[in-house]
Amino acid sequence: MSLGITVGKFYPFHLGHDYLIREAKKRVTHLVVLVGYQPNQAIPGSKRANWIRSMHPDVEVIEVLDRKWIRIQAHAFRRETKNRLPCIKPMTSGMGHSEF
Repeated sequence: MSLGITVGKFYPFHLGHDYLIREAKKRVTHLVVLVGYQPNQAIPGSKRANWIRSMHPDVEVIEVLDRKWIRIQAHAFRRETKNRLPCIKPMTSGMGHSEF
């Protein structure tokens, strides 16, 4: 068995995405399509994932929360927390980024 993975927002799903999936299916026995989404998008990730499922019922479609959105929310949380509790400071890891 060979596994393939395609990743995209598919926002919105178009003929180029369809071509990508069709070509990927020719090269693997099992294809997984990851659909990145953010909760505030006009076309929900679930709707885009269902479009792909209806057009390609032979692939596995998984909705994935966009990490960029998570980082934006985390920064907003840190900012809000810092404003409310100025005595709390985030720890800095050796990688040069803050962890809260």
